[in-house]
Amino acid sequence: MEELTKEIAMKQKLFFLSIILLLSCASGMQAEEKKINSSLNGNLLTYYDGSEPRKAYILNDYVVEIGTGASNVKSLDKSAQTKLEKGNIKLHKVSDPNLKAELSKGNVPKSNSNSLFVPALSTTGDESGLIVPIGGVIVELAKGTDEASAKAWASKNKLNLVKKVVGSFYLVESPAGIAAIELANSLREKQGVVSATPNFWKNAQTK
Repeated sequence: MEELTKEIAMKQKLFFLSIILLLSCASGMQAEEKKINSSLNGNLLTYYDGSEPRKAYILNDYVVEIGTGASNVKSLDKSAQTKLEKGNIKLHKVSDPNLKAELSKGNVPKSNSNSLFVPALSTTGDESGLIVPIGGVIVELAKGTDEASAKAWASKNKLNLVKKVVGSFYLVESPAGIAAIELANSLREKQGVVSATPNFWKNAQTK
């Protein structure tokens, strides 16, 4: 009888330990998700232009295609309509409800094509304020930071320094899209960083 009681007590202990472990894992996953999406609140994003906070809205009726040549947007939405084409930037209006739902969360489903698609962002909430994080973050380091020191800083932070822009401003590599905003916002907390701004393509007005 005593042995049976000990066995039951051990099983109960293991059960409670399993529950605690599962709760810890779930909490960790939620914290990581919060960290990844720290710049996104609903359809509103926060980024910084120098030291000034700015807002950008996700236009979930649109998707941006980055690349030259013929468009591959039909691989995402067969009913998509191209509203703007300037250089390597194409703005498409979409109607697929599943695609729009993903875009509203800052996601773009993977396409079967080689084209790069990112959510359409706007500083005004409509097409007139279209901005596209085309990849890269412009980082302002401490005044007087030379290129050798900038490369050392980038290496320490596991970043690829693309080029010097001007003065103490340097371009570091990042994916296009919201990932560039997330990286820029996280770099603001790094030692030696004065400011960090996503590398945007901006359009004054679309029709």
